[in-house]
Amino acid sequence: GAAGHRTPNTGPTAEPANGVPAS
Repeated sequence: GAAGHRTPNTGPTAEPANGVPAS
């Protein structure tokens, strides 16, 4: 969800609502 990221909010690379990609 952060700028420059195209990460969906599902799956192993899901982003939390704050927009920081999970990694």
